[in-house]
Amino acid sequence: MTATKLIGVMGSGLIGTDPYDENAWSGSSRHFFSECSAQGILHRAFGVEVNEVTRRALMLRNFSPNRDLWRRKFYLDTSYYDLLSRKIARSLRESDRAYDVLQIGGIYRLRPMLGANRKLYSYHDANLAQAMRNPQFPKNLSKKRISRALDYERSVYESVDIIFTMSDYLRSTFIECFGVEDRRVSTIGAGINLESLPNISTEKAYDNKKLLFVGADFERKGGLQLLQAFKVVRSAHPTAELYIVGPRGMSIPTEMSPGVVYVGFLSEEGSEPDASVRTNPRDLELVRDAVAV
Repeated sequence: MTATKLIGVMGSGLIGTDPYDENAWSGSSRHFFSECSAQGILHRAFGVEVNEVTRRALMLRNFSPNRDLWRRKFYLDTSYYDLLSRKIARSLRESDRAYDVLQIGGIYRLRPMLGANRKLYSYHDANLAQAMRNPQFPKNLSKKRISRALDYERSVYESVDIIFTMSDYLRSTFIECFGVEDRRVSTIGAGINLESLPNISTEKAYDNKKLLFVGADFERKGGLQLLQAFKVVRSAHPTAELYIVGPRGMSIPTEMSPGVVYVGFLSEEGSEPDASVRTNPRDLELVRDAVAV
C-alpha cells in the first residue's frame, strides 16, 4: 500500500539542518515543507549534521590555503555524504516506517537503508553536472574528486523513484548528464518565499527606469554581468537606476557605478541598511515595498 504522507529530510552545512529555518536552503525548505504540511502530505521533516569532531576532521582532510577551493573540496567529499546518509537513517523513528521519504538534494544515499518497499523522492535546485557548466566553477579541483562526486550522485538518482526539479533546464541535466529516464524527472518549480502574497499595486510606474536586484550572494548570482549590462542600459537611458539589495558588503567598480544605488542588506525586521550606504529615504521606502519586507 502506497504511503499517503512523506518524511522530509535534509542536512549539511551547505543548506542547513533545520527545515523550517528561514535561512536553510535559502528559505526554500521552510516554505516547501510548510506547504506540504498544509496540503496534508507531510508526516514530519527534519535535518541532520555530522558531529563537530567528525566535521572538523573532514575539513582538515580537505584543507586548502584557498578558502573557496577548501569549501568546494569539503562539500564534494563523498565520505561526508555517507556520514550524513547514515545520520538520517539513525534519525528515522519507528513511527516513520509507514511513510515514504523525500530528500532535499542528491548527497544522501538512502535507498539501501529504506529497503525496496518504500518510495524515495528527491527535490533539487541544482546538481553537480549543472554546476560544472557555470564559468565560475573552480578549475583547480581534481578530476578524480569530481568524478567520484558525479558517480555518487548518479547512484543516488538511479535509486530515487521520482526526481522533482525547480526548472525545466535543470530537469534536462538529469536526463542528459545522469541518464535518468524522462518519466522519472518532473519539474514542479520553486514557488515563492513569502508567507502570504502582498497586495498588488495598481499604481506602478513602468516608465521610471528603476531596476531592482535582490540577492545576498551578488557575484554568484550574476552580479558582475548585471553591472556590465546596466552600463550598456545607461548609455541608452542616462536616467536609469539600478538598486542592489542583499549583499552585506560590496565594492562597485567606478566605471560601473553611475546610476547604481547600493542599498545593502535589509532584514525582515525592518532594520536600517548598512551604515555606509547612502540612500534617499523615499528610495529606501520604495525598495522595502518592492521586496515585501
